[in-house]
Amino acid sequence: MPEAQRWKDLKRILGIRLLIKMIGLTQKKLLSYNWDEKKMPTHITARLDFLMIIILLLAQYPTRTKIRKWFKQPRLMLNNKSPAEILSGDWDPKTPYIQNVFRTTFYMAIKSFIPDPYNQ
Repeated sequence: MPEAQRWKDLKRILGIRLLIKMIGLTQKKLLSYNWDEKKMPTHITARLDFLMIIILLLAQYPTRTKIRKWFKQPRLMLNNKSPAEILSGDWDPKTPYIQNVFRTTFYMAIKSFIPDPYNQ
């Protein structure tokens, strides 16, 4: 998939407001890159890649609205913060605190495929 298409998919799924909040750019600045990864600073492309991975893990949610809601809802595993709160401003996908968002998403994705032994 071409880079520009990946970023446009992120915009379509998350909405521009949530996307710019989480990558730490203004809409004007993001659009000035014209969705061209080569023009973007590496820390921005790293954040976009991280968000794409999270969204791929959220594939169990059938609508964009549910994915956006997931990002905005506080999570017990994230100390009652929402993923959008944690993934806002200046952040690095490699830091342990940010990796908690990945682990939480991964856990929820796996949990949706494993039957609950107490609920059968």
